[in-house]
Amino acid sequence: VALSTTVGARAEFTFTGTSVRWVGQRRRDSGIARVYLDGVLVGEVDTFAPLQDEYLAAVFSRTDLAPGTHVLAIEVTGLKHPGSTGTQVIIDAFDVAP
Repeated sequence: VALSTTVGARAEFTFTGTSVRWVGQRRRDSGIARVYLDGVLVGEVDTFAPLQDEYLAAVFSRTDLAPGTHVLAIEVTGLKHPGSTGTQVIIDAFDVAP
């Protein structure tokens, strides 16, 4: 498990396959992350969970990748949902399919 609240902190994962999934946590004190795939911003993910913390949650997935080597990057923005009490972004694991 890795977590950060530092704006700009990044985790990069290089993999070979056609799909990837970021497994993390959605919590009442979690924030928003930017997700990059092969250097291109593909979106922002709000990891806030309003009612109950979620562990080992599928936070982001992409299944339509061309076969080959790719890089998935998760970046802390320091932003948060208005209901969140924090900005942390948590990574538990990455799943890859060939």
